[in-house]
Amino acid sequence: MHLPYSDGMFDLVLCSDLLYHRSVTDDRQALAEMHRVLSASGYLLVREASYDWLRSHHDELVWTKHRYTKKELVTKLQESGFQITLTTYVNFFLFPLAFVARMGEKMRPSRQKGDDLFATSEWLNAIFAAILKLEARLVTTISFPFGLSILCLVTKK
Repeated sequence: MHLPYSDGMFDLVLCSDLLYHRSVTDDRQALAEMHRVLSASGYLLVREASYDWLRSHHDELVWTKHRYTKKELVTKLQESGFQITLTTYVNFFLFPLAFVARMGEKMRPSRQKGDDLFATSEWLNAIFAAILKLEARLVTTISFPFGLSILCLVTKK
């Protein structure tokens, strides 16, 4: 909320899964601070969780206050003085799996117990990594219509 840096100090500011967190009391103030410390020709790269209706036990564990829509996040960025260079949903290919898991949890919440922050097997991790690498190659040419997160690359107006 109050970054300890001079105005215009950075050419790149990364905001990765920060605005959604319950410790951020005012996401617009946080964006204003990022705008303040960003140089005139710098970039802000934002990645945030999408769709409040996808909330799950995992969101409770990581203290999620709010998940965004692309339109909502873009509007807040523009109102904070940023110009959109790129915006897309990401984790598009993994969305169906997460959707099924999250809806299953909503239908049978009593089955969800304990901590869902766990290590996956090496082979499953390799599959997920390959899917995300493919998506990373496509993200500069395709704006995905939905996904588990939103990615925005912006500059100062």
